[in-house]
Amino acid sequence: MPSLAAKESILGTLVTYIGVGIGFVTTFFILAKYLTPEEIGLTRLLPELATQLSGLGLLGMTYSLSRYFPFFKDSPTNPYRAEDGPNHGFFYYV
Repeated sequence: MPSLAAKESILGTLVTYIGVGIGFVTTFFILAKYLTPEEIGLTRLLPELATQLSGLGLLGMTYSLSRYFPFFKDSPTNPYRAEDGPNHGFFYYV
């Protein structure tokens, strides 16, 4: 009898393959039939630009984390301190 981890990994693999199949059918059959090449290029351009520009946001992330983390440490006088646990105010902004 497979363990719970094995069952979950098989289920995750199955869901991944179903998603790949849906993406394949959508991209190669439905989009190619109903959209022009320019429109298909535009639909691919927007996610690609978002992926490329997200890397720029990570350039200063290490510096920002080390600079602003002490500000959000829990202290009774900090107005940004979360009531439900330590440092939740900081990780909300990250």
